Amino acid sequence: MSNDYDPEKFEAGEMDVSTQENTFDGFMKVCVITTVVTIAILIFLLIVGV
Repeated sequence: MSNDYDPEKFEAGEMDVSTQENTFDGFMKVCVITTVVTIAILIFLLIVGV
């Protein structure tokens, strides 16, 4: 198995994390939308009296 990791060439903070940031932003957006829709449905059911 090849090992491309060289600890002497490592520089902290150099890696491009834009893909991970975009994925996390999308995940959080879905979580917020799901939460808001769930709360809206629960309030609607409370008002209607089901």
